[in-house]
This record gives sequence, structure tokens and C-alpha cells, in this order.
Amino acid sequence: MLTGNTITIEEAIEKMGFGPFQILITVFSGLLWLADAMELMILSVLAPAVQCQWGLSHAEAATITSVVFVGFLLGGLIWGVISDIIGRKSVSIFFTV
Repeated sequence: MLTGNTITIEEAIEKMGFGPFQILITVFSGLLWLADAMELMILSVLAPAVQCQWGLSHAEAATITSVVFVGFLLGGLIWGVISDIIGRKSVSIFFTV
């Protein structure tokens, strides 16, 4: 309910509607999600081939795959803190450039 200068989130979303911009954002978000999923899926496809080609043990191949997830963890922690300090917009622009 609108009271004075206050508006609820539900009212703001209803007023804004769902138009071309929201469709574009949804499509781009889906494509980014697809790219992220493909990155993880390629690990499961390539790991056996790399293990065979390089003569790695199962533990060594698993370690190589695990390094990717350690990178996700460290990158998220480090860049999350940096984003909190200097701003998410600045960090997003830095990675875009």
C-alpha cells in the first residue's frame, strides 16, 4: 500500500512491468549461467582424457580438478572483500575492461 513517499517492493515491480529490458537481462543471465555450467562440465569430460594422456593417477587427476574449485573459493573471497571496499560497480567495470 502506498503511504506518503513510501512504496512497497511488490508495487514497484508491478509498476515497472516486464518489458524488453527485463527479457534482455534474463537472456544474458541465462547465457552466463550456461557458460559457467559448461566450464564445470568440461572438467568431467576432459579429466579422463588428460589422465590417460599424461599418465596421471586418479588422485593426481582429482587434484587438478579440485584446483578449479579452490580458485573459485579464493577468487570469490578475495574479490568479494575488494568489492565491498571499493564498490561492486568499480570491480565489475574492471573485469569488463
